[in-house]
Amino acid sequence: MKFHSIKTKLTVMYAVIIFILITCISIAVGFISSNALLNKSVVSADRELTLLDEKLNLFTAKLESESLYLTQVQDNAYSEDPYQQFLYTSGILSFLHDFIIVQSSVDSIAFYDVNGSYMFSDARSNISSVQQKSVDYIEEFKAEDASSKWYGFHYFDDPQSLSSPQWVCSFLRKIYSFRGELIGIMELNLTEESIQSIYDTVIADHYNFYILDSNQTIISAEDKSLLHRDLKELQQMYPPFSKGSFLNASDTYLYTTHKNEILDWTLVSTLPLEAILKESRTLVMTIFFIGFLALLLGFILLHSITNFIIRPLLHLTDAVERIAQGDYTVRADTSPENEIGCLASRVNSMAENTLQLLDTIEKESSLKRQFEFSYIQLQMSPHFLYNTLETICGMIAVDEKQKAIKTIQNVSLFYSKVLSKGIPIIPISQELEITRCYLDILQQRYCEIYTYSITLEPEAAQYKIPKLTLQPFVENALIHGIIPTGENGHITVCVTYEKDSCIISISDNGAGIEEQRLSILRNSLSHQNFGQESASGFGIVSTYQRLLLFLGADNVTIELESALGKGTSIRLILKHQGEEILKKENLSYDLSCTDRR
Repeated sequence: MKFHSIKTKLTVMYAVIIFILITCISIAVGFISSNALLNKSVVSADRELTLLDEKLNLFTAKLESESLYLTQVQDNAYSEDPYQQFLYTSGILSFLHDFIIVQSSVDSIAFYDVNGSYMFSDARSNISSVQQKSVDYIEEFKAEDASSKWYGFHYFDDPQSLSSPQWVCSFLRKIYSFRGELIGIMELNLTEESIQSIYDTVIADHYNFYILDSNQTIISAEDKSLLHRDLKELQQMYPPFSKGSFLNASDTYLYTTHKNEILDWTLVSTLPLEAILKESRTLVMTIFFIGFLALLLGFILLHSITNFIIRPLLHLTDAVERIAQGDYTVRADTSPENEIGCLASRVNSMAENTLQLLDTIEKESSLKRQFEFSYIQLQMSPHFLYNTLETICGMIAVDEKQKAIKTIQNVSLFYSKVLSKGIPIIPISQELEITRCYLDILQQRYCEIYTYSITLEPEAAQYKIPKLTLQPFVENALIHGIIPTGENGHITVCVTYEKDSCIISISDNGAGIEEQRLSILRNSLSHQNFGQESASGFGIVSTYQRLLLFLGADNVTIELESALGKGTSIRLILKHQGEEILKKENLSYDLSCTDRR
């Protein structure tokens, strides 16, 4: 039995209480601090997005205002003089080149005049002028009423460039003459890197920033592999945080959005919850560490206090443990003048009383066993002796003296073997001799209406069983098996030895047992139910009781087979006998042979 001392229980209880308190405090602090940090992060992210939106608006406003300088190049815009046209084209190209040098954030600039000319300059000092340059979104803008427009990110292809088209965002402005006539459309192209340079210096550490267009497609991001993906894909890669997932928030992200009305863009920043909760977890771990130190100190103090209080109880516990193991001579120390001393005195009294009680039980157990066996034996009525004497008297009356003399000799031999100095357990060979004498007497009594055979394997000859074990079985075979048929019958007794077990078989070819009565009898034997329902067992149940009393339930098995008109077979399987069973040979009792009904 596993033993837990009071000291252990007190220590564990203290540890559990302190641990629960520390855990609750840590969880509360962690929850409060996490929420505070989360709210602070939301405010901070919103402030940064607002600042970025303002910076982006200032940037776009600056480009829009500086693009107006192109209006000063208007002379000769509609002149048919080639020289004037040359001066006009040169002026435009010069302006484009100067503008691109000053505006480092602009990657390229183009001008589409109403005459179909296309003039272009980029940050890499490429200058070109071609005719008949037609672009769909430029033509659409011409038809619109607006004088300026921001056109979202798209691929811009310069016909003079050998490189692949660039991913740019464009600002379109219509250029008018002083007379109010449309001269052309200027296009300022900004690359995604130019836009990124605006917010690189604004976004704080741990934050990731994205710009989405009106279709919720990513048009600018620090991680270029995310370009052209939509918001849903982004959220699949970086799951958004929700209040219901606070316990699993380490792998989620805080999303903050802001709408830029001028460009119709959505500014999105993401912050991993791991970065937010890092400080909270550090605080929680600090509390846990302090709590652990408090717990350790408490253990030391509690150990000293409990040792002083519980030491007498430990001595009493040791004494009780030894008493529980069967040593009732142990006595506990009664010196403490408190409840423990009083308890020790009562334990000593209990041990003394138990010792006396065990001695009384041991004596009464022997008497009880003798009484139980004698009681079972008394249940066997002495009709056999009376009926046999009446049979002998009848033989003498009809002048069959020789049969009477032989019957008296068999009875004398039978009882001499049965009494046998009062020894209750005998070898199987002696039991078979008693059975042989009994069958000879019944042959004389019932005019030899049956024959019998007895066989014994030498290995089983010395196997010991209670005396008169087989007598009820062979009597049942005759009285309830052969006689009711009115025909001559045969009784077989066979003793064999298999796998450390002695097997005794008693069979007849008589009337057999009805199925209902056979079922009741089997149920009584299998469940050891020896009540009124087993009274129809023809001595089988009483004999089984005797075997259980002497050999034990684990060493006895009885099997019963019967069929109407074919006979009955009984098998007794007696397992290996140990020394404890053989010691029961010394039990004495009074024997009487019976005629079982």
